[in-house]
Amino acid sequence: MTDSEWIDSELERLYNMPRQRKVPLYPWNTEKAYYQTFLDWTLYLSEKNLTDYRQMNREKLVNSLQDWLNVLFQAWYFNNRHAIANVVPMSIKHISAILLQLWRTQRRGFAKKDKKPGQYDAQALKGKISAYDFYSKYGHLEKNGGDRYKTICPWHNDDNPSLTIYEDGHCWCFSCNHGGDYYNFLVQVEKCTFRESVEILAKMVGG
Repeated sequence: MTDSEWIDSELERLYNMPRQRKVPLYPWNTEKAYYQTFLDWTLYLSEKNLTDYRQMNREKLVNSLQDWLNVLFQAWYFNNRHAIANVVPMSIKHISAILLQLWRTQRRGFAKKDKKPGQYDAQALKGKISAYDFYSKYGHLEKNGGDRYKTICPWHNDDNPSLTIYEDGHCWCFSCNHGGDYYNFLVQVEKCTFRESVEILAKMVGG
């Protein structure tokens, strides 16, 4: 039997072997021993279900990806028809599953960093920034006695600062009778919705 015929028969035998297999030993430093190791490693990797990758962390996923890429390279190296017909499709299937899970974990990471507006505690966000720090981002503040300030009102054409800023973050204009909290101010200044104003404040205070 030639080496090529032996490789073909060995592949067929191993792929039909039960999972509790006993792989025969061959002398090391031979093509047969090298190829036998490759087959055994490939079959060991293939025992993982595609759903198993969902339980792995990023490090294990990357390691599994490297293993399967190595299998693809070895299949190309041996250039055997059974390896191409069986090992290559199997490798591609597992590599695709790993890449998909890596993409999912990456997307979850982005989702944690970039929360949707509805996921923020609007009331808690207001307590993370002082009235002075917030309103001074939109214009110059003048002292108006005690802990109060005044600035240009965005609700009307204001030439003389008439919007009073209070320590608790609320504002009120006694000229046009408009005002509110940070969110009312943002909706007027940024021309946005309430949900968008929550997102703007979240970015302002760092989430």
